[in-house]
Amino acid sequence: MFLTGSNSYLLSGDLVTKLTGRYVETEMFTFSYAEWLGMRRFLGLDGVSSPSLFREYLAWGGFPRAVSIGDERVRAMYVRDVVSQIFDKDVRSRRRVKDVALFDRVQSYFVNNYAAPTSLANVISYLDHTEHVRIKRETLSKYLKLLEDAKILYRCPRWRTCSTRI
Repeated sequence: MFLTGSNSYLLSGDLVTKLTGRYVETEMFTFSYAEWLGMRRFLGLDGVSSPSLFREYLAWGGFPRAVSIGDERVRAMYVRDVVSQIFDKDVRSRRRVKDVALFDRVQSYFVNNYAAPTSLANVISYLDHTEHVRIKRETLSKYLKLLEDAKILYRCPRWRTCSTRI
């Protein structure tokens, strides 16, 4: 049995306890820029790195199928559908998010601030003062866990240095 795509989050929950010792998990991500260029070359397209190709990669992401779609409208629809399915079906529906509007704001905050160091207190403060939305710490933590379990977000612990005296 193979579990692929965003549905692989099932392996992080109850199913993994039933399969203990009988499965191999391999995480796969969308294409890196180098892989994306390689796929373009494989498909007979321009695969020489350039600023315009890098902008295209950033705009459409590294979804393998999107590389082979030439029509921009069709490509945009494909990427939108894939992302929508991940958020709508795999996260909101299966995990029964009650306040979808609040979840969308939380998800939007983390996706749009993906590389910024943050804390639950900072997010709560931002939502309260900027978005005028109140959220409990427990709810925010639950929503963040949902996004992590669906492999949409990855926790990146701070690198701590040890000070040594010479």
